[in-house]
Amino acid sequence: MRLLTYLELSRQNQAQLWDLLRQNLALLPHLPEGSEERANATLNIQHVRLFLARRDYTPC
Repeated sequence: MRLLTYLELSRQNQAQLWDLLRQNLALLPHLPEGSEERANATLNIQHVRLFLARRDYTPC
């Protein structure tokens, strides 16, 4: 799993962000503890949630 950048996330609409969040949450239990993939998935989840929480969010 690679870490998504803020630029990549800013280009997604709200439905796509929700889909990314669901995908990452579904993958998380299958990733080994302490792995880079799990760390990236966790960060992706946090970043997507930040974008979804922004009231003024509009995709680029």
